[in-house]
Amino acid sequence: MGVVGAVFEVAIEAQSGRTSIKGAALNVLRGLFACALIGVLPVELYKFCVSLQNSFAGDLTRIFSGAQGSTIGEIAAFILRTVFTLGTPTEPVLKLLFFSYQKNIMGMWLVNELKRDLCPDMSFPEIVKAAENSNCNILVDANAPEFLSPRSMKAAFDTATGGNLQTIGDYFRCAYRSLAVSYREALDELEHNTGRAYEKLYIVGGGAKNQFLNRLTEDATGKQVIALPSEATALGNLKIQLEVMK
Repeated sequence: MGVVGAVFEVAIEAQSGRTSIKGAALNVLRGLFACALIGVLPVELYKFCVSLQNSFAGDLTRIFSGAQGSTIGEIAAFILRTVFTLGTPTEPVLKLLFFSYQKNIMGMWLVNELKRDLCPDMSFPEIVKAAENSNCNILVDANAPEFLSPRSMKAAFDTATGGNLQTIGDYFRCAYRSLAVSYREALDELEHNTGRAYEKLYIVGGGAKNQFLNRLTEDATGKQVIALPSEATALGNLKIQLEVMK
């Protein structure tokens, strides 16, 4: 898939003189990683799910037939009691369980949709320059529902700011600064919930290339921002494949 896509992309871009060998190579790698993963991971996941389903179905059958001798609630209570007696009240389950802390927050959607509405022909370096030159200090709640799927992102910003954004730079400066503040709020929540303080913030994906946003994020959070490679998806696929092949 990646090879075919790369060939078509090179052919199309060549017509306009914008052929990207790097982009074509990355598409080839994506295709190879995807094919390899499709051939290995689903099989292992399927076997695991079948095993889990059979075990769970057997337990449910014994419970409802009376052979198990316990109800679902009694079994759940027994498991919880066992888990919480393994540690002290200050560290009850952490020695036994692993928690993956995840929180969905707004990202480059704001910026991309503003670009589509306001200046589809401007490049991102030009947009960042305009934002840097703006003196706008207006903020919005980047995670507010009105920004999730508006018909017009510009109209959503106009409503949220009372129509006080004047230039293209104002819109994007407002968006970038609001994103930085939302990152700070997410970090504050993370530190509160985990009881830990973090010194570094890792940015992954295409947004990592935006040095202006990274500076705003450092200023807002007080953390050291470390920008990781923008091709994190391809690198992640490679890492997973290497783990599977061990």
